[in-house]
Parts: sequence; structure tokens; C-alpha cells
Amino acid sequence: FNIMIGCNAGVALCGGYGHSILMGCHAGKSITTGAYNFLFGKRTGCSIDTGNANILIGNSLATSLTTGCKNVILGNSAGSSIGSSACCNFIVGNEAGYNLTGNSNIVMGGQAGCDLTGNDNILLGEFAGTEMTSGSCNIALGKCAMKSGIVTGALNISIGFKAGLTLSSGTQNVLIGCAAGQSLTSSSALANVFIGRGAGSSAETGCFSVAIGCGTL
Repeated sequence: FNIMIGCNAGVALCGGYGHSILMGCHAGKSITTGAYNFLFGKRTGCSIDTGNANILIGNSLATSLTTGCKNVILGNSAGSSIGSSACCNFIVGNEAGYNLTGNSNIVMGGQAGCDLTGNDNILLGEFAGTEMTSGSCNIALGKCAMKSGIVTGALNISIGFKAGLTLSSGTQNVLIGCAAGQSLTSSSALANVFIGRGAGSSAETGCFSVAIGCGTL
């Protein structure tokens, strides 16, 4: 059975199929055979048709999602233009994951991971990974961590305010501390370890470097 509350909520559901809870004007209005969805808010999940097991709480969330499944999205306009088939993402925060199309990402914080197309990233903090695109398996923790670079690189760890701020195609870097490695950019930035406030903050490229301590390198 289904529970539907609101104008046009679940209006396209096929008979009693679904086991979904849809609350809000136009919430889940396009669902046909999608099941086990919990949608709460005006226009939330309004394009889902066969997508399953999504939990969406807030107004105008995931309005582009159609076949995607197992997403959890909370917050004003979070995942608003998420990819139609995106799956297994956890998105929380104002406009977090706004245009996200990747899978299996954890994104928490205002405008974090807005343009993410990659998979298996963890972005926690306001503006964390805001411009990240196809990057995968990255961890950015802290306000503005990996914020400004169009990140396509993988396997990077940035922890701290503005850590890895401009990182783009660099890979396998570990940057810990406020502004650590904040100027690293291209693929020439490979496998560096910068730990400490401002450690490696002026380095734009470089490979296999280690800098530990405030302002080193």
C-alpha cells in the first residue's frame, strides 16, 4: 500500500504498487512502479518513475531524479538537479550536491559537491569540493577544502580549512591542516604529504614531497 498526502502526490502510481509514503504537493507525482520511497516536501522527487528506496526530505529536492535509487537527501534545494539515474548518495545541506550525477558519494554542507560527477567521494563542510567534477575516491573535510579547483583527480585527502583549495587533477595527495597544500593544482601534484598549518601552501606542483610543520615548504 501507499500513503499519499497533497495535491497530485503519487498521482501516477500503478494501483496499489509501491509501499511508498509521499507527502507534499506534487511529491512523487510521476512514480509508476517505483517502490519504497519516502518523499516529503513540495515537488520533491516529482520526476521519479521507477526509482526505488529514496528518502528525500525538503522542498524541491531531486526534481530531476527518475530511475535513481537508494539516495538520502535532506536540505533546501539539496540535489535539486541531481542526475536522473544517480544512486546510493547521501546528501545533506543547503544546495549540497545541487547538480550531482555520480554514485555512492557522501556530501554534507552548504553547496558542497555541487557539480560532482565522480563516485565514492566524501565531502564534509560548507563549500567542500564545490567545483569537484569527475574526481573519485577523494576525502575533503573542512570548510572550503578542495573548494576552488575543478577536481578530476582521485585518491586525495584534504582535511582543514582551505586544505587543497585549488587542487584539480592532482592525485594521491594527503593535505592536513589549515591551508595545507592550498596552491596544488595539476596532475604534476602527485603523492605529496603536507601536514601542518600552511604546510606546502605555496607549492603548485611536485611529486613525493613531505612537509610537516607550520609553514614548511
